Amino acid sequence: MTPAELITLINTNLPTNSNNEITAAVLRPVLIAMVQQINDLVGDEGDLPGGSSTVIEAINNIEGSVSGITIHTGTDNPNTTPPSSYELGDFYSQTVSSVIVAFWQYNGIQWIEVLSRQEQKNRNIVTAGGNYSVLSTDDCVIYNEASGGFTITMPDIVLNQEKIFTLVNSTDFNQTITTYYNSLTRVLSTEFTANSVLKLISNGTIWYKINN
Repeated sequence: MTPAELITLINTNLPTNSNNEITAAVLRPVLIAMVQQINDLVGDEGDLPGGSSTVIEAINNIEGSVSGITIHTGTDNPNTTPPSSYELGDFYSQTVSSVIVAFWQYNGIQWIEVLSRQEQKNRNIVTAGGNYSVLSTDDCVIYNEASGGFTITMPDIVLNQEKIFTLVNSTDFNQTITTYYNSLTRVLSTEFTANSVLKLISNGTIWYKINN
């Protein structure tokens, strides 16, 4: 029964009478207000999804249409190479050589990498000298050496795709990066000049400098 039908029923079955107690004229607007108040809370019947005539049916229809969250896997950034089909809330495990390098979730517009607040806040800072091999766990390397001519080796370019490494040469000597990076002028370089900061990010194929 619709709210309108229920209101008609109240008006029909509770006609005005001459009693001096709780009269129909008093009770009728109260009952009508109750019906309207419930309808306001439930919502507009016309807004129910197609095929639903009650709120319960609408809820059941929605529950029946949800297939659940899916965890997809792949080697590429899902924004570049997405799964063949995916829905809001799905996850994506990005793996390279059986190692999970990133974990993503689809927000309805794009895939967002899932990072804990702790991971976003903390940065692993190390101080190095001599010939140093940057670790995947390093975020910022403060390089300090009393002479020049040493080499800094970057970690695996594929396993560290999309991670940013900050290298700080706090010395007066030039050092060398063993792996070429693409400079801001699109020239390949291995320079790690004295008293400079070098931010490098990997696209899985080459390192890119991303700071001035």
